[in-house]
Amino acid sequence: MNTAPLEVTTHIAATPEQVWPYLADPARYALVDG
Repeated sequence: MNTAPLEVTTHIAATPEQVWPYLADPARYALVDG
């Protein structure tokens, strides 16, 4: 069994300032995470 951590990277065309509200606010995160 492999116990190494899994790392996934996603590049999006947005600035950190545009993305942060969606990561910090649970209601907005639900829009992204589905």
